[in-house]
Amino acid sequence: VNTSMGTAVVFTGDLQAQALKWINEVMGENLSGFEQLLKGDILCKLVNKIKPRTIKRINRMNQPYFKMENIKRFLNGCKAIGVM
Repeated sequence: VNTSMGTAVVFTGDLQAQALKWINEVMGENLSGFEQLLKGDILCKLVNKIKPRTIKRINRMNQPYFKMENIKRFLNGCKAIGVM
């Protein structure tokens, strides 16, 4: 999907299920849906599980600003560990 900010990847159906299954396996969690990832805190923990201490601060607050900060930290963490 092309957006004003670039190209976004859209996960639907089987891809969502596969990604969620992998995250659950790596994290030892039992997440039931992608909406649980929207705060970004679980994504940050995922990066730290793969490479400890990559993301130093994870916001626990539920306000949009803090969610965006977590997503930004997740994306930077992905770059730091060579995923992006």
